[in-house]
Order: sequence, then C-alpha cells, then structure tokens
Amino acid sequence: MTVAVTTSNDWVSALDDLDAFIARAENAIAVNPGTLIEPWLPPTDLGAMPAEFVDRAERLLVRQESLQARLEDASTSVLSARALTQVVAGSSSPRPPSFVDERA
Repeated sequence: MTVAVTTSNDWVSALDDLDAFIARAENAIAVNPGTLIEPWLPPTDLGAMPAEFVDRAERLLVRQESLQARLEDASTSVLSARALTQVVAGSSSPRPPSFVDERA
C-alpha cells in the first residue's frame, strides 16, 4: 500500500486555487448576478492541514460563506424577476377576438 506524502507546497497550491476560484466567482456575480458558478472541488489527497495554514483557510472560509450568501440572494432576485416577467408577460397576452367579421 502506497501512502501519498503531502508537502506544504501542496497545501499552498490548494489554498491558492481556492483563493483564485473565490475571486473569479466574486467578480462574476459582481458583473452578472445570474452567472452560473461551477463548484470548486478540493483535492482529496492532501491529508491533515498543517497548523501554519489554518488562519488562511479560515479567512477563505469566511469569504466562501459570504459568496454563498450573495449567490443565494442573487438567485432569489433572479427568480423573483423571472416570476414578475411571467406575470407581466401573461397580462399583456393578446385577447381573443370579441367578434367575428363575416362578409356575406
């Protein structure tokens, strides 16, 4: 059985990737709140986080939670706008004719 050895560089790289993902997502929703954000998937082979990275990871977690709240708010806004659009579109639909013009 082979056990993967994790280095501090692996954790730096993973946290850098997460930081970049959060920044891209923050920018995307600032420009267009309806932007589809693909989830970030953490590496599965890092092992325990070294203590030296805990503070940075906690700061990233706070940013992720803030981003999640903004995405939820944006989603609610988009759904509300869509519902309103459907109501307005439904109210302006053409009415059926009220008479028939027949020429003899």
